[in-house]
Amino acid sequence: MMCFNGTDRMQEGIGDVILKMQTECRTKLEKAIRYSEEHGVDKETLMAVAGAANAKIDYNAFEKGEWNMCTLFEEIAEEGRIEGMKKGREEGMKKGREEGRAVEIIEMGIEFQLKDADILERLQKKLNISLQKAREYFGVFGNCGG
Repeated sequence: MMCFNGTDRMQEGIGDVILKMQTECRTKLEKAIRYSEEHGVDKETLMAVAGAANAKIDYNAFEKGEWNMCTLFEEIAEEGRIEGMKKGREEGMKKGREEGRAVEIIEMGIEFQLKDADILERLQKKLNISLQKAREYFGVFGNCGG
């Protein structure tokens, strides 16, 4: 009876949001790099930005002149990307577990011929979600023709 058409729509929406955030982040990074190249940022500023961003920089490479504001921004962006991916995976796994539990609650409720209102109440209680969220899950997973 599993029916994930609504999940696909949710994933597409999340993908659009992530793409927009990445595009905005890339644009800001490019502006910052362009500014630093045009204005010749000094060592103290670079070190301050690295410290403020808690960036992991290779100080030996920096002393040799192999580091500049551009490489620092790239390092910060990469660290942010990795952290964002980690958080995204964690949130995705949590969301997936919740959706899986919702499917089971709905399927069992239908199988045992519970009233829709009882299934919604059970979803709210077991998943600690709002009535609106329970209705969304029921709308996605409760009408699969099984």
